[in-house]
Amino acid sequence: MSLQTQLMDEMKQAMRERDALRLSVIRFLRAEIKNTEIDQGELDDAAVIKIISKQIKQMQEAAEQFAQGNRPELAAEEQQKIALLQLYVPKQLSDEELSAVVSEVVRETPEPAIKTVMPVVMARVAGRADGRRVSQLVQAALK
Repeated sequence: MSLQTQLMDEMKQAMRERDALRLSVIRFLRAEIKNTEIDQGELDDAAVIKIISKQIKQMQEAAEQFAQGNRPELAAEEQQKIALLQLYVPKQLSDEELSAVVSEVVRETPEPAIKTVMPVVMARVAGRADGRRVSQLVQAALK
């Protein structure tokens, strides 16, 4: 079952259960997917996961801004949305697993530099780690 089919089924389920938060998150996500499809054509699961990851990142930034702006109720709502979206993306790698991948790539690269290591690591962890975390670990490994 494709991820888009799963989202449609879960949207129907949320309607039946009258789960307003989950329904709004899925509708928003489907709208983002539809907008991207208009520009790029039919999307596969990897592209959908990329869209979901982008939305998670935006919501995390919004939650941080709400927390800094002394709006804990809005920050908590963003965190709930993030938790719902994370159900549709692959499990994130732990710092230890990510460090192992980074050190393996650094060992395999003839002349390790950020511009040569980052693309290889990002390809290996595709969707399972945030680029910011990867960048920090690569910089630390190259020092």
